[in-house]
Amino acid sequence: MAHLLLAAAKRLAPKDKRLGEPVSRVRAGAEVLPEFWPRYELEKRAMRWHLFHQAAEAAGLTPADIGAYFTLTGRPLTDRVLESEDGYREALDWIEEARRAGDRASRQVE
Repeated sequence: MAHLLLAAAKRLAPKDKRLGEPVSRVRAGAEVLPEFWPRYELEKRAMRWHLFHQAAEAAGLTPADIGAYFTLTGRPLTDRVLESEDGYREALDWIEEARRAGDRASRQVE
């Protein structure tokens, strides 16, 4: 799971220092809102990803447990986390239910 998190973090992590990023473009005269709003959305997505993995690890879930969600729903739980705050909340609820169920592999999704 740690390797997966590191790989995703590299893809999602902001790169403020690179030429052409929002800071450089605004300094060059671009408008603030169009430059920084997409960055805000990206940062929220990255934060949800990071906290999801912390929660799963804290609850003792393994990649196989998270894979069980896919088996039960046909959709990766990580996709739900990345797409919205509602998906993130769903993931945290599922983690808590999986932790309480104990036998994670046999847990059913509502």
